[in-house]
Amino acid sequence: MEAQLEEKNQELQRNSLSEELSNMKKLQDDLLANKDQLIVELERLQLELDQLRARPGGSYSR
Repeated sequence: MEAQLEEKNQELQRNSLSEELSNMKKLQDDLLANKDQLIVELERLQLELDQLRARPGGSYSR
């Protein structure tokens, strides 16, 4: 009986770890997608800033 309980406990731990790993992978995927979106937005803002600086008759600087 005790061996069966130990085996069941180990199975529950494996399932829990497997679920946690799956959640971590999803979180990693979400973070990578957010990173890619932020890079695109940063590049867009850099281009916009470069265009503002290139305007004739003035320069835009912070």
